Amino acid sequence: MRKILLATAAGFAAFVADGVAPAKAQAPAPAATPQPGITVAIRGYQRFHYANVSQKNGQSGLDANGNTVSLDKNDFNSRGQIQVLATGRTADGLIYGADLVLNIDGNRPPADILGGQTAISNRAVEWDEMYTFVALPSLGRLEFGDQDGAVSQLRVISAIEGFGAGGVNGDLGSFATTRPVFFESGQLGLDDATKIIYLSPQFFGFDFGASFAWNLGDGRRGCGTLSTACQTLKSTDQNINRARNIFDFALRYRGTFGPVAFAANGGVTLGSAVDIIGAADYKAPRVYNIGATATFAGFTVGAEYLWGRINTGGMTGLLRQNQPDADGARQYFLGATYTFGPFVVGAHYYNLKTEGNQTNPADRTDQGYAFGGRYTIAPGLQAVAEFVEQKARERGTTDIRARMLLAGVRMAF
Repeated sequence: MRKILLATAAGFAAFVADGVAPAKAQAPAPAATPQPGITVAIRGYQRFHYANVSQKNGQSGLDANGNTVSLDKNDFNSRGQIQVLATGRTADGLIYGADLVLNIDGNRPPADILGGQTAISNRAVEWDEMYTFVALPSLGRLEFGDQDGAVSQLRVISAIEGFGAGGVNGDLGSFATTRPVFFESGQLGLDDATKIIYLSPQFFGFDFGASFAWNLGDGRRGCGTLSTACQTLKSTDQNINRARNIFDFALRYRGTFGPVAFAANGGVTLGSAVDIIGAADYKAPRVYNIGATATFAGFTVGAEYLWGRINTGGMTGLLRQNQPDADGARQYFLGATYTFGPFVVGAHYYNLKTEGNQTNPADRTDQGYAFGGRYTIAPGLQAVAEFVEQKARERGTTDIRARMLLAGVRMAF
């Protein structure tokens, strides 16, 4: 028996936008069909954003020819997403299915910003998530393919990211020429890697998960010969191969104490490093995170601390063994939201310290804040507005600032 369903807006609340819907990383396994068979749900959204952007890239404000450069602009951004979620159930209770997510990105950067790559049109479509799952309620869930890892899926701090377009973890990168770094725990370059994931059932408020990826790539990508720079014919991109054998482990607790809902998580991402011919050795990545949120009377507050042996490129920006001061990264992230009726308002602040340029003895500091809100006009239809400012500074090498005032509308179905 096969059914084709259109999901309601309420059922789609956890899917609305990447970096905006906090429940995406914490959603339970899709509900089983009421009887053996397959249910296919089609979901999606379209969003339109306007932004006024003020930018600075470089200490002098001059280009290579000595001309004054202005990166300020007004711009529009349009993006869509379509999800096809097939869920089946056998007579003995095995739940299985596949999740396919397509992104339609209407505002890719021009070619020079992409380092010589060709810009794509607003009709271009790319895969986001693509995986198969099997689950038994008493044993847990296995996922196979391109899906966020266990640390990302059990991350509780995402509950404070839903007030606008995502705040410091939102849409600034679609408009700013150069964006300062913000680390979302569980991503760090690992989000699109093909992997195997296990998510446990909940026991006394606790659940846990684990993930494994051979590398940050997606299988064979055209290497002509096997070499240190191209491990197991995976890719010509040396950064992809620099982090391999990547494990994610995460533990989460959720409980209610009277009128207060509390959640906390801890996670670790471990990997090995592959050296590049003719270059210095690289340190293996080690990333740890802890986070917690509490909700009471419409208020949700949260904090997250992330630290470990990574650089500004996340898992792809590893640190060289011969740099004695290459001590990795430390980031704290604070935020709060308040929900009243159809309104959600909130604010963020984060501060990140990394090694940055490994030839420069100074550390790099990235920081930013955001505040804004969203209003539900009708089921599935929302208006959003926010202000975001992010900065990055490393004495002698880096001086970046981006401010954005954003307003827009999104429709989910």
